[in-house]
Amino acid sequence: MNKYPRKPKKGDVVICIDDDSENEDLGMSGIVFKGRNDLQVGKEYKISSIPWDADRNVPKNERKTWDEKEFPKVRWGWYQVYLEGISSSVFLHNFEPK
Repeated sequence: MNKYPRKPKKGDVVICIDDDSENEDLGMSGIVFKGRNDLQVGKEYKISSIPWDADRNVPKNERKTWDEKEFPKVRWGWYQVYLEGISSSVFLHNFEPK
């Protein structure tokens, strides 16, 4: 397992592990979120910027939902960042640190 930093930083290099290209259908509601077509699995991307509220979705683990070994990965995954060459922001659950 990779060592996940406490927080991502501008300039960090990340590797795409899931391109998020499949449409997400929310069942009987008729709502379908379109998949992305701008990411490539295995490609390295550099973090170009981090919004001021990039950690708003990051869980605190106050109820000890995740053990200490897996929580760094969970926390890392919920940071929202911008990558060089990609116009929309991404959550890091589709990326591992290099």
